[in-house]
Amino acid sequence: MKPNVFLCFLAPWQRQSNPFLLAQELVAMNGRCGKSAALLVHVVEGQVRRKRPPVVAFSLSSVSGSSSHGNEKSQASKNQYMRKRNVCVLAPSEFDDDTFAFQRQAQDLASRLFLPLLSQDELDGNAIDFTLSLEPYRYMNIDSYAISIQSVNDSSGKKKEQVKRKKTKKGSGNVKPFSVDLCPNSNTKMGRRLSEGGQKGGELLLKATALGRNKGSTVYDLTAGLAQDSCIMALGGASSVHMVEKDPIVATLLEDAFRRLQLVADTCKGKSENDDIPSRAVELLSKLSLEQDDAIDVAKRLSTVSDTSSSRPDICYLDPMFPPRTKSAAVKKNMNVLHGLLETQSQYDTCEIRERNEADLLLAALAAARRKVVVKRPIQAPPLGGDMVKKKPSSIIRGSVNRWDVYVV
Repeated sequence: MKPNVFLCFLAPWQRQSNPFLLAQELVAMNGRCGKSAALLVHVVEGQVRRKRPPVVAFSLSSVSGSSSHGNEKSQASKNQYMRKRNVCVLAPSEFDDDTFAFQRQAQDLASRLFLPLLSQDELDGNAIDFTLSLEPYRYMNIDSYAISIQSVNDSSGKKKEQVKRKKTKKGSGNVKPFSVDLCPNSNTKMGRRLSEGGQKGGELLLKATALGRNKGSTVYDLTAGLAQDSCIMALGGASSVHMVEKDPIVATLLEDAFRRLQLVADTCKGKSENDDIPSRAVELLSKLSLEQDDAIDVAKRLSTVSDTSSSRPDICYLDPMFPPRTKSAAVKKNMNVLHGLLETQSQYDTCEIRERNEADLLLAALAAARRKVVVKRPIQAPPLGGDMVKKKPSSIIRGSVNRWDVYVV
């Protein structure tokens, strides 16, 4: 008789092995999971103290009705993808009063993303490139947290010495945790760009999308990333901007940014501020939406919708990960983290596979958009998809570093 329950007691030194993935591998190797079975994971929370390790129970339950083979395949693919990421959730330290209160949220985050939950000391000796942590977030009377990501490696690939939370001198080289902020303060560069709303004519993105002349257009940002371009388009004339992000970790950062944006909008209702953060938060909430899915799948779904349907976007915006850099010029810290994170996803792709995927994305976007597709590219890069796409840009908006290829449908 085949058992349907597996128990795994985790000692502190075993936490780097993700128990969820370990159980699925055991199930697959022993042939215990067929097409009509699904893996259910139940976590029994243990004490945080190391002498009382958590207990994780894995159970198999048969699924009645239609086959769940497709869902299992998708979940297995996601788990295999997450296993390659070399990412963990950093457990809040009991000695840090600012973050220890978020212990439950950190456990939930690790479980949801199928990532190991490691303490600061346990990072040593583990192949971890990025850590997710819950950092304090305070604004006005809001006392909450922000899910942040931090690179463990420096630019040379060597492990940085992990330092306990403390103030660091400017220029010390320590990379601070980074979180997505959809409504940054107006004294920051991104905050100034959003407060101006592109009205001074400096936003080449708004020139490419022509949102200033065609206010009320609907936009699908099929490669949301850190959502900076989505916010600019939302405040620059679009009636709505729907963001699509495939990467589970990036999507989690965006979801958390939405949660904090809602807190700011709710807290600031009816109050006057020295800057326009409250009004921007309310406007962004009314225009932005987020979906975690594959961009090509979403575009293909949209292409089947009638041209007269309101769910069909006027503009599809593409800002895919740029080709591998050949120069060693400095990159902004947040973009450096994003590039490093997404590079893990595509490091095994050949140039041909990459170009094929880019071509499929552009062709799907062209079939989905009612008016135009706008593609952001490095100034010297070839058009998206290269020779695999016969259609050429109708116009090009050039900047000093990037350009925007506009394809009129």
